[in-house]
Amino acid sequence: MLSSRQKQKLVSIFNHLPFITKSKKYCVTASDEYKFVWYRVAKVGTRTILSTMKDANVSLSVENAYKFYTPSGEYDDYFKFAFVRNPFDRLVSCWLNKVHNREDNRFGVNPLVWNRMKTFSGFIDFVETLDLEACDVHLRRQASLIDLSNIDYIGRMENFEADVDEVFRHLGIKNEELVVRNETNSRKHYQEYYNQADVERVRKLYQKDCQIFGYSF
Repeated sequence: MLSSRQKQKLVSIFNHLPFITKSKKYCVTASDEYKFVWYRVAKVGTRTILSTMKDANVSLSVENAYKFYTPSGEYDDYFKFAFVRNPFDRLVSCWLNKVHNREDNRFGVNPLVWNRMKTFSGFIDFVETLDLEACDVHLRRQASLIDLSNIDYIGRMENFEADVDEVFRHLGIKNEELVVRNETNSRKHYQEYYNQADVERVRKLYQKDCQIFGYSF
């Protein structure tokens, strides 16, 4: 796992990446009171963070804007942060929560595809058909959900509580103990869901996230 210094070194590198664009819209939560913009990455503790903010009576000027553009200059002095997760783990979490443990067809596919998606390998088959830069946010590459050209801090699911506390301390938000929301009970370690062929398929699909955020299987 990367140290805090290594994580923030990555943040400084992001600001100079030539392929990062500044014209995209993002899913964000923002506060004028505490002057922050939080780029929300689905399946990375979003409900827990939002609930903790509400419990701490944080006034939100933007709570859950799905396609929000942060124009140059308007939020320059705001603290901008996001949280990321190992893409191999995030995909398992999405499959369990959105497919395996529910009956309704969350992705609107035909019944035959939906039945195949009930196996993890079949779910990966489905993911391979998607544009991972513009699909459902639960499956989209994390790098596409964050304005990497304009970010101050990136926390990690693997160090979630400590990193959330660090963000809140920086912002001056006094919070109580985190209460994890939407946690999948009794799930195995993510690596146990993969065979070798699926590891290679997911590595190819989320290579950008693995490279930018320093993750591996």
